[in-house]
Amino acid sequence: MRKRLRGLIQFIDRTSIKPVYSVLTDEIGESGDVALLDFSTGINLAQHRRKVEAYIHGHTPPWPRWRI
Repeated sequence: MRKRLRGLIQFIDRTSIKPVYSVLTDEIGESGDVALLDFSTGINLAQHRRKVEAYIHGHTPPWPRWRI
């Protein structure tokens, strides 16, 4: 409700209006479980492994190089 009212504020003539104070309360309903279908973390493990290996190979001296 508040978000919808914010969009209307731009149409109010501000020169002749006295402040109006209101108390708006949000009602929260009962909680429940939600099934998230097709939810993934967005991490491609193969690509992450390649990035880690490239970082290690780029930040270690030539010898010894450890195989990951």
